[in-house]
Amino acid sequence: MGVTRRQWFFRGIIVVMMVGLIVRQYAKYNVAPELALNSLELVATTGAPVDYTQFQNKNILLTCFASWCGPCNAEIAPMEAIRPTLEQHDFVMLQVSDEEMDKIITFQLKHPKGGMQYLKSLTPFENVGVHTYPTHFVFDKNGQLRFKQTNPLDWDDPETINELIKAVE
Repeated sequence: MGVTRRQWFFRGIIVVMMVGLIVRQYAKYNVAPELALNSLELVATTGAPVDYTQFQNKNILLTCFASWCGPCNAEIAPMEAIRPTLEQHDFVMLQVSDEEMDKIITFQLKHPKGGMQYLKSLTPFENVGVHTYPTHFVFDKNGQLRFKQTNPLDWDDPETINELIKAVE
């Protein structure tokens, strides 16, 4: 017995619903949200609140990470290697996690020492739409979001660095 039109109709509805679900999940987990610089309440690893005015006249590369995230761990050394180049263009690099402070400090201690600042977000990432790690945001000297990307960047590719610099020019 063959498939009736009614069965085809219901199969079609199921396919459309599944495609919609897949697209929704992809958008949620693979698209960086619009983020305002001051939408995260940040504290230093000492527990002191972060005053955003300390970043005036600086471009900010803010990376949302998780200590358990393999790509987050893997990209710290290459990010540290390009830090001097970005600093020449007035960048400050912030590594931000919403995990417990002891996990952030342990993560910081196992990676090369440098000029990146490790901070805790008191605002849960899910509250601002960050669901994928790492997620990178670049803010210009006026605090305007100029670049965003989920997943690791290719820090060994000069074009990646050029793209970040051009984003704030």
